[in-house]
Amino acid sequence: MSYNFFSNIYGTNTKKLILQQKPIVQKKTIYISHSLNHPNSLVFMYKPVIQSILKHIKKMNYKDLKIEYIPVKNAKDLNNIKEYDTLIWLGSYVPDFSLLKRKNVYIIYYNTEPNINIHDTNEIWTYSKCLFKTYKKNTKNQKIKFLPIVMEKTGIQLNYLSNQEIKLVFMGSLNNRREKKDKLLSSSILKNDLIEVYNLWNDNDYNHFIENKSYIFLNLTKTGTNALPSVRINKLLSHKCIIISEHTNEVDEVLYKDLLYFCNIEDIENVYSNLKMKSKDELQAIADTFYNTFRKRFCIQNIDTLIEIK
Repeated sequence: MSYNFFSNIYGTNTKKLILQQKPIVQKKTIYISHSLNHPNSLVFMYKPVIQSILKHIKKMNYKDLKIEYIPVKNAKDLNNIKEYDTLIWLGSYVPDFSLLKRKNVYIIYYNTEPNINIHDTNEIWTYSKCLFKTYKKNTKNQKIKFLPIVMEKTGIQLNYLSNQEIKLVFMGSLNNRREKKDKLLSSSILKNDLIEVYNLWNDNDYNHFIENKSYIFLNLTKTGTNALPSVRINKLLSHKCIIISEHTNEVDEVLYKDLLYFCNIEDIENVYSNLKMKSKDELQAIADTFYNTFRKRFCIQNIDTLIEIK
């Protein structure tokens, strides 16, 4: 008998949609899982993806569902998954699914990386519309889905009217972007203003860093990739941040039109300098305009208009 994602979750008697740390063994359950190689950072980084998946499932109007969250330290942690359950697996590390396949578990791989990773699963989901189109060309028998990152509801936002000094902030490490970093730091302005922040692995630290600040944020893709990192970008936009991004690809840039400043790397200094010279009121107006556009485009009510499926 052939099973798909919808038939797997149909018919369960569970009365609530829940997210728990420990699995409750029950047939017709959807499991969301990933490895715990770097537990502090990984759980925080995957949070927007998991929240988007949960909201997507809720939109299906299946009231009788059970969802379990299982951070995995080794493949044995997946043994409790029963026949005809569904597993949504996140991340670059992928375990051996052979035992789950023998149990007719329906497996969905959510690719969180900026490159194409093809695994023998029933479906592949991705955060990037550009990657989705590439997957369509490189896969035959798998269902492919572009599932965008949904706007996060948060009361913590940047405040460009504050007296906080403006800086250009890159969230993460630039070690994988060394050539780009060296080019930017050749500018006397960026040499003084560009800072890397890579120690924010929980909501409290993240919110404390951005609350009432007037930072401008920088996006640079990893060397050899060009997918827009929308997990990171959508979180920043949810906090009403102004973002300058190097050009990525035409598909993602069309989707993010009027939300970011896209430019060539050699023009980042000029874009940043022009923004820095604006008044506080002008910067706040820009942030408000971008945020209102983002909120309409990526809110849960409108997300179905963005999803694409092959």
